[in-house]
Amino acid sequence: MSARATLVVPTLVLALVFARSAAAQPAFDVALEGCGELDREGLEAALELELFDVAPSLRELGAPEVRVACGEREVVVTIADPATDKTVSRRLPRPEPAAASRALALAVAELYLASWLELMTRPAEPEPEPEAPARDRLRERARARAAAALAPRPGASVGLAGFGRLRDLAAAYATVGGALRVALFPRRASLGWVLATTVEGGTATRERGDVRVLSGAVELGVVWRAWRRRAFELATELRAGLLYAHVDGRPSSASVRGASFGSAGGRATWALRPTLQGAHLRGTLVVELGVDLHAPVAAVAGEDSVQAGGLFLGAGLEMGFDIR
Repeated sequence: MSARATLVVPTLVLALVFARSAAAQPAFDVALEGCGELDREGLEAALELELFDVAPSLRELGAPEVRVACGEREVVVTIADPATDKTVSRRLPRPEPAAASRALALAVAELYLASWLELMTRPAEPEPEPEAPARDRLRERARARAAAALAPRPGASVGLAGFGRLRDLAAAYATVGGALRVALFPRRASLGWVLATTVEGGTATRERGDVRVLSGAVELGVVWRAWRRRAFELATELRAGLLYAHVDGRPSSASVRGASFGSAGGRATWALRPTLQGAHLRGTLVVELGVDLHAPVAAVAGEDSVQAGGLFLGAGLEMGFDIR
């Protein structure tokens, strides 16, 4: 035997062995449950015959998993195809043992081909029809109106409030007053500017007489609309400004000397403002905490002095309206 023949013969033998090994690999991965009389290898061979044309492709794409569950009177066949990531099943009467492999192979082949046929014949989604020019014009007009309505623009609110305040907490007395408040929200923002002017007065009672306290303030600050839900709004604001306070002593008898004087100072106020918005007006409950600095103090001999300044707590009701 020549050297060339010595090389060719082993090569042909190896090729035949590998080809036979590839052909021996089943095109379907079959699992049986409760099918004692059914031969799994016989079912795989019958499937090879029924799907002879596609068997090589199945080996390349990945063998579909075929699960056959046998009951007393019926059989459930389930196919899980890794190529399409699709699972289909069919229920059929249990065949006679002599023809079981052939009958089940036909059922599996029909079910497998039907699933692929459904996938290939699924109608494509229709292309959207072009819109008519008139509809385009109406849509553009609606968009322009919506953009104009939603365009950022300044907003303002004006309110007039009545309130009461508790002052000089060590020797407390009350004052009542009113406030004019204007808030401006640039570009519909939640954060805006606020200007408030307040006037208030009250009387502190002592045994030697009364002390009348009058004050006025102008404050500038910021307001934040923290939360909104439909007609309800919760806002908080912080203000600071100038204060002028005046005290007037009113003795209870001629033997007591009274005095009247005033001074300028400063005021800082924090307010919480829950608001209910109506069709035209808005009502706001105002809760305040503040401090007046460098305000006059009225001394009363033998009794607690009266402070026009210091810490104060306040609450009031404001009615107002919005300006757009």
